[in-house]
Amino acid sequence: DVTNELINRKITCLTCGVIGNVNIEDDYNINEYFKQHASYVCPTPKWNELTFRGEHGFSLVMKDEKGNVLFNEKSNCDLYFRAFLDGLVFRENCYSCRYSSINRCSDITIGDYWGLPCDDILPDRKYKVSLILPNTIKGKRFFDECRNDFDVIELPLEAACNKEQTNLLHPSAKPQKRSRFLFLYRLFGFEKAVIMVYRPPLFIRAIKEMMPKKIKTILKKVFRKK
Repeated sequence: DVTNELINRKITCLTCGVIGNVNIEDDYNINEYFKQHASYVCPTPKWNELTFRGEHGFSLVMKDEKGNVLFNEKSNCDLYFRAFLDGLVFRENCYSCRYSSINRCSDITIGDYWGLPCDDILPDRKYKVSLILPNTIKGKRFFDECRNDFDVIELPLEAACNKEQTNLLHPSAKPQKRSRFLFLYRLFGFEKAVIMVYRPPLFIRAIKEMMPKKIKTILKKVFRKK
């Protein structure tokens, strides 16, 4: 396990983002927003495991201890997932994080590779792609020792500093709806607050998600003509 190896060898690793898989025993990984959302969408039976990675993209999937799927919703249609992707439910310090810079303070940085032109670089890829940045000699030495365990493609640093990999350049932008969400959350809790903030755009996104590609193409052509 790479994470345990980093800890055992006292190598500092820094990453920003959401954990892909969470077990119910790791309660410290689950914030209050998600606890409320989980109890709303999946009240019974009690879920035991969740992942934010579905078979065909990003989805919120919750399972019981036997592996049975209790809840499965695509990211664009799930309230919590949508709020997270929009930066609405980040910790307050995420909007002013002094570590969100290309000048990294850690030995190595690991995270999802956003903005990679996969069709050009990895046309036959079967899995998601991770980004690894060795920032110090210690980090580089560790990576060289285990690089044969991975399919590695070296790219210039500029390729990672793209418009989708924003936290390598600056802290997350605070959404304009953040203050309204916090005000409503204190009054009504997560579910009602996020619904009041998102209902119109979320409804439109959900319709688009369910709409066949052919109809989407026709509608785009019609509106372009107008």
